[in-house]
Amino acid sequence: MSPRAKLSFTTDYTHDKSENTADTAVAIKGSLANNNLKTEAGYFGLPLDGRFLTGSPYETYATYSDPIAAGTVIPGNTYYNGTTVNGRPTRGSLDVPPQSDDISWGFSSKLVYDLGHNIDLTAVAAYRSLHDLHNYDTQALPIAVEMTENDITENYINSEIRLSSKSQYIDWVTGFFYFDGRGVQHALLMQPDLGGLHQLYTTYDPNSKAVFANATLRPFGDKLSFDLGARYSKDQKLVNYTNTIDTTPGRGDLRFVVDPHQSKASWKAGVNYQLNDYTLLYTSAATGNSLPGYNTRPLQPDQVAQFDGDDDIAYELGTKVELLDRRVRLNADVFYTDFSNRPTTIGGAEAQTGPNGQALVGNQQLVPLPGGPAGSTSCSTTPLPGNTGIVCIGRTYYVNEPATVRGVELEYTINPFGNLVINGSTGYSKFWAPDIAARKVNRRQGNPFWTANAGVQYEFHVTPIGGSITPRIDWTYEDSQIVSPVSTAYNGLLPAHSQFNGRITFVSDRNGYTLALGATNLFNHFYWVNVFDYQTLGYPETMAQPAAPREWYLSLSKKF
Repeated sequence: MSPRAKLSFTTDYTHDKSENTADTAVAIKGSLANNNLKTEAGYFGLPLDGRFLTGSPYETYATYSDPIAAGTVIPGNTYYNGTTVNGRPTRGSLDVPPQSDDISWGFSSKLVYDLGHNIDLTAVAAYRSLHDLHNYDTQALPIAVEMTENDITENYINSEIRLSSKSQYIDWVTGFFYFDGRGVQHALLMQPDLGGLHQLYTTYDPNSKAVFANATLRPFGDKLSFDLGARYSKDQKLVNYTNTIDTTPGRGDLRFVVDPHQSKASWKAGVNYQLNDYTLLYTSAATGNSLPGYNTRPLQPDQVAQFDGDDDIAYELGTKVELLDRRVRLNADVFYTDFSNRPTTIGGAEAQTGPNGQALVGNQQLVPLPGGPAGSTSCSTTPLPGNTGIVCIGRTYYVNEPATVRGVELEYTINPFGNLVINGSTGYSKFWAPDIAARKVNRRQGNPFWTANAGVQYEFHVTPIGGSITPRIDWTYEDSQIVSPVSTAYNGLLPAHSQFNGRITFVSDRNGYTLALGATNLFNHFYWVNVFDYQTLGYPETMAQPAAPREWYLSLSKKF
């Protein structure tokens, strides 16, 4: 190859058969169970109550199987009703593996060619393929509430061609980007709670094209520079969705085609000023947007919906500073993002309908959804006597709301002496929008206000063993979070928490080997990673995922 050209090529292959992420039920409110769940539990002679809780965050009653035999008829139950297709029972005795089976592989290449006159041509091309088998046992109860078996394939290519140049007064780059993909989902969705067994087949065909240009101008010398950039893109994602019931054709069948697409121009601008050899000041502004979307999981025909993408302008003001003979390096900034258009999803509920579109009879009722669009509803936590109400089914509502995000960030690297290194970051962000202000409870963002991390390490050079030994300890911190925008019942499950990880690394100077012994969650601290309150959607349970206890690992690598 010509000395003016550089070609690189990378490839990878991964096969992962990990068990599913652990989660467990932390609360059950039996009064919220609909008739299907009550009669299913009653089939075993049990009410749906606290006896379905394990008492341990590391245990679950999820079995990834339906303990009720195929063809069983439970009086009053709309799922276990003896349904047959071509003379064979279709409901009951379903088993799915409790682990995933993922195969991912791909390759990428990059060519850089010197065209002369200080101009480079860069061409990048990549391909990736994924085949993912994974299953859910959503409610972690010994009875079947909802289970999903997924078979997903994805294949996509992306490429980019760009020209770039650097000179005394201007650095610039311009180019073209292309992405094309194909995704297919096969799934079996079993819902004894809602009375349906569904087969899903959905294809996704995303495509994106963009042209872009960026330049850094230095008309007055190296101290002051101006950044300018622009991008024009055409994006679309054709979706062909099919969701049919086991007794298809019927009211429960859903078929639709959606084609979210848009053409957008975006820009960015910035100013950088090198105050001295140790201090850089900068400010910038840039527009952003996302592709319009659609309801990816309609539970009945009236829930098929599309929604707009978001539009925002992000502002940033910051500095990069080196102090004490470059032993202290600081990056600090403040930021503000203004969303003029923001699609939001609000979880609510509506009446489940039957084959003729009529509301099914049950013991539940609907109430107005706080913060939702006009006419939106949620399921009341107060049941009605007998069959004087309806059966709730979850529904996602969409509404565009303006919003703002503001915050500060600080990153640091400190080398006090020798081979001691301390690094880390801390940040604060506040998200605010009218839908938050309209809430009756939890008038705050769901994610933490404050986050932080820090690490300390010291590298010891040990001549007798021909290498170095580096002990390191890392700390992470997250502020408190809320579980639901409509209930404070389980906020105490997500308080502020810290975690420590540790590692000792040996690097051989002789043969390029690296050996590391480490532990995650070093002090075996318990906390919940996330909590999902299904009770606000009309289901009886609240689920949570515990953090993994202390885990040890040993890794060996070699550089060639």
